[in-house]
Amino acid sequence: MLKSLNKYKKWILVVGGSLLMVAFLLPEAIRNLKGDPRDEVVGLLAGSSLRAGDVMLAEQEFQALNQVVPDILQSVGPVSNGVHWLLIAREAERAGLVAGAREGEDMLTGDLVDQMVMRTVRQNPQLLRSPADLEALRERVRITLPPFAEQAATNARMTMDQMHKALAKVKGVLRLVGSYAEAARLSDKRTLLRASELGAQAVIDFFTVRARDLAAAEPQPTPEQLQAHFARFRDVPQGTGEFGIGYTLPARVKVQYLSLEMNDLRAAVKADPVDVRKRYLAQRAVYPGEFEAERARIESALREAKAADVMADAVKLVQAEVRKRTQKLETEDQYRTLPSDWPDKRPRFEEIAQFVVEGIKSTHGLDLPLPTVSTRAAAWFTADDLRAIPDLGVSVLRHGQTQISMDAAALVVRELASEARPIIIQVGVPYVEGPFIDMSTEARRFLLVLDARDQSPPDSIDELGTSIVDDYKAMRVYERLASEVSATREAVAQAGLDEAAKSFAAPPPAGQPGDPTTPQIRRLTTVQRDGVMAFDPVLSGDTTFAKAVLEAAATLDPLTPPVSPLPPGSHPARTVVVPIPGTLGLAAGQVVARRPLTLEQFQQAAGRVATRMGMDELLEQAGEAGFLEPFAQSALAKRLGLKWRRGEGDAPKGPAPAGS
Repeated sequence: MLKSLNKYKKWILVVGGSLLMVAFLLPEAIRNLKGDPRDEVVGLLAGSSLRAGDVMLAEQEFQALNQVVPDILQSVGPVSNGVHWLLIAREAERAGLVAGAREGEDMLTGDLVDQMVMRTVRQNPQLLRSPADLEALRERVRITLPPFAEQAATNARMTMDQMHKALAKVKGVLRLVGSYAEAARLSDKRTLLRASELGAQAVIDFFTVRARDLAAAEPQPTPEQLQAHFARFRDVPQGTGEFGIGYTLPARVKVQYLSLEMNDLRAAVKADPVDVRKRYLAQRAVYPGEFEAERARIESALREAKAADVMADAVKLVQAEVRKRTQKLETEDQYRTLPSDWPDKRPRFEEIAQFVVEGIKSTHGLDLPLPTVSTRAAAWFTADDLRAIPDLGVSVLRHGQTQISMDAAALVVRELASEARPIIIQVGVPYVEGPFIDMSTEARRFLLVLDARDQSPPDSIDELGTSIVDDYKAMRVYERLASEVSATREAVAQAGLDEAAKSFAAPPPAGQPGDPTTPQIRRLTTVQRDGVMAFDPVLSGDTTFAKAVLEAAATLDPLTPPVSPLPPGSHPARTVVVPIPGTLGLAAGQVVARRPLTLEQFQQAAGRVATRMGMDELLEQAGEAGFLEPFAQSALAKRLGLKWRRGEGDAPKGPAPAGS
């Protein structure tokens, strides 16, 4: 056998090599015969062939745009997938509303910068302390946005030219939706009539009463009364409902966080005299003075640099210790699958804090104080409660172009319902992908959500503490105020606002000295249909009082000069008293003057009024379907005649993101 192989080895090599070449080239030849798969016709759209490449590119564009302009995609549909994006972008192109790549490129240094700044400020209002902060933020976004868009394009396997074209389509889609919103055309008479209604004003003197301010004298409720009150409002979300009373609590959590204080590191590090001398000699241009004069500045710079290095190592120690204990856990949709005994095995910040102290001692020879571990688990914390914890609101995580504060991050855990999840965080697993940085002290903090509970009623009255008693008393007072509206109106008309206000004087808080507090009379206040043009907690968000005032003012001669205060007993038709259930209050006022819309005001406001009327009509026609229903995926597919070659729902998918 061996002799036969040696005899014919050349033939074997030739034939074998040929077979290998055929095997290597055959698939490519088959592909060439079949053609580029991106040219495959997968359906019909607007009477034309829809190719696989079109759908794949739309998927890539959607993936990239969902990183760069997620707010816009949400506002025009919301656009939720690549096929939906393909449809709405094609509609804009057919309408001639999409320009070239240059417009998309300009968006990265223009419109999108302002939108990104607004989004960042909305998420973290504490970042702005002065106008200079706003300009600095805008400049930072202007510099970082183009590279961020480039990274998003790379992740979606697109070129920057394709990214610019995708952004140009975004601009076209916005024009499309905007043209629909402003499509209504109204007659001048209808516009004038509506403008007169919207622009009418009155001038009043008024005061408001809060039932809660008068509730101190109410008797204590019985357990049966409290239970009935609790049953009435148990399933009403907090701050909602007709009376603003509700005991269904919002999403809430229990948290713990580990703090690495930069000030502790600065106090611990020392500047090596040899390094001080070396830096002085090496950087004479930076330190031109005599050595003794420059010594303190050099030592400070060296300590700061050393503290930064130590902080970086401390952060790595925390991350390494947590990952060591979680890396073997299975994952599903990027979240860890936790075993039943995880509460006993999970990483504990108290142990990690000690590990950090020992690690820094070993690597840097520094004795650090034990990092602080703060636990907030004695009660449930809502968004407002978390925001009130000083450390959380000022500690910010930078995640790509998104910035999220620590208090907000605690509420995007997987266990709670959330519209957006900018980070992957779950109950019981410390979040260590990046530290939250305190904007004022430069401390680094790591968050652990110990437990989470979605919106739900409390298990018992006891969870509400004394607040339910206060609510019950305030409700009793409000019911009395609402039942006496007619008597109050007559008293105000006959005695005047000043005397009537004295009858609502609130006693001082229980156990505190002082005189009763009479409601403040506000004079010569302007009222529009949208509300009273003065801040008042009772009238916040309410329009019923304003509408009642305008109705009372409609009978007055607009040329009559205002009189304030009105004499007691005069013009009872000018007196308005309205209960305000949402804030458990009462508003009482007297119309001082009427101010109808002038011709000059109408000429200035006609365009805005017409747009508002058009939007109102669209909303009325849309009903529950929603204003943007014509741009929903199903509506677009029907209007453009989308038909898949292989049947409904068989659209080809785009490529997976790089690195997946």
